[in-house]
Amino acid sequence: MVGSKSYKSALTIANFVGLSFLWPYYQRAFYRVTLFYRLGEGAEAGYGLFLVLLLAGCVVAAVKYRAIEALLDREPILFAGAAVFSLMTGSYLMGVVMPSAEAAPVLSLLAVVGYAVTFLIISAGAVLMLMRLVYTVGLFQGAAVLSASSMMGKVLSPVTATSDSLFGFVPVVGLLVAGLSVALSPRAPSTVEATSSYDRLTKAPYLKTWLLPLSAYFVLSVSHAFRYAFDMTNEVSAVGGEIVPAAVSHFPVISYFTFAGLLLVASAHSTRGNIPSWNRSAFWVAALGVAVGLLATPVLMSLAEFGDDPVTFDAGLSLTLLLAVCILLFTYQNRLSPLQTFGVFLCSALVVEKIVTYLLCPPLLASIGQTAATGVYPTIMISELATLIMLFLFLARLCQGNVLALLFPASASPSADGERDKRRTVCATIGKEAGLSDREVDVLYYLSCGYSAKRTGETLFISERTAQTHTQNIYRKLGVHNRQAIIDLVEDVERDRREGGK
Repeated sequence: MVGSKSYKSALTIANFVGLSFLWPYYQRAFYRVTLFYRLGEGAEAGYGLFLVLLLAGCVVAAVKYRAIEALLDREPILFAGAAVFSLMTGSYLMGVVMPSAEAAPVLSLLAVVGYAVTFLIISAGAVLMLMRLVYTVGLFQGAAVLSASSMMGKVLSPVTATSDSLFGFVPVVGLLVAGLSVALSPRAPSTVEATSSYDRLTKAPYLKTWLLPLSAYFVLSVSHAFRYAFDMTNEVSAVGGEIVPAAVSHFPVISYFTFAGLLLVASAHSTRGNIPSWNRSAFWVAALGVAVGLLATPVLMSLAEFGDDPVTFDAGLSLTLLLAVCILLFTYQNRLSPLQTFGVFLCSALVVEKIVTYLLCPPLLASIGQTAATGVYPTIMISELATLIMLFLFLARLCQGNVLALLFPASASPSADGERDKRRTVCATIGKEAGLSDREVDVLYYLSCGYSAKRTGETLFISERTAQTHTQNIYRKLGVHNRQAIIDLVEDVERDRREGGK
């Protein structure tokens, strides 16, 4: 049955597996220490082409999101095909098929293009699958999967691998596993949002309030790009003629797992429906505050010791996870296309950072005679300041009233608040029997009170289009055709419960 426990479990597992193998690809040094240096003299050109293709793909996805999502939703075989093709191109670039790619420039070019296209297709499928989980199971289920998969991705990442076998595993088979997870993930047409109902990013009701923290990530990315352009030794080094990741410090790894773990615990706590909304809200704010404080502490230490021997701290993956969770909330709140939001604010930000770091900064610095000795410390200070500002911008945004109202709507659990809570209990019972999601139960309650879609959206801090989409889903699942039928149904159930209790 659509919306059944087995379906939700299968969708959750598919999201976790797929995202776990995608997270490593978004780490800063992933491509430099795995794929492109094997192209020899064409390594820089190959990596540059790859980054340009990714950026172009993000732009196309943001502009043509309706057509792309409709195609991907109708043709899951595309993900399976992309997964198999990524195995072929990844094997070539990693030297599994040919020890050296220098002698085959045309084949290398095709491999780079193929790897970029398959990466874009599988990444697009992953965010669509994530939003299917959010609309089917719940918002915090998606946040929990993001946090858990990011920790698993850290374990799988070649950047932190300690053995040669693990080092080559993810670049070759990572996209294969992620693509097959998307292709084989369960689909439920009655719970998947229609792509034609997505609002445009430029018309999002809450765009202005989210724009500042999301834009701050772009500034942070560029500041990090300059920092690493001045000093690459803290990212990679050359050993035996091959580029390998720099030694990983234990403190950033422990801090990252603590940060992601706090988000995971807070998200899991928020999925529980048997506790008051104020309790979930307070727990979320407290966990988020501790997590952000955890990242801010070493940044403050670095700034305090600047000029002597600064304590550098790379919070890159933690900030990327925080950004991903924020984009998830922003996408759901405004009923936006995930290809637009994740493509513009996440993938594009990371690609721009890499372009500035590896393609633009080195020749620019060389032309002005700048060296690491003269430039690394000022860039560290700028980077740490940008990190600190961005952390507090995100924290302020995630703790504002309208976001908390979206995250923690009034609970549908029984309480002692009179008729209003009795009706919420009735709606919760109807929703459980009909397979409604938690958000659809919230909308059902306000429909039963006679609210219009516009007023429901304003009350729940979601867009009117989102409220309309939820309303259509409720009508379909309950087998009714208008709001009056909803009111009659809820009142009939209320009357039956009262008469049964006599």
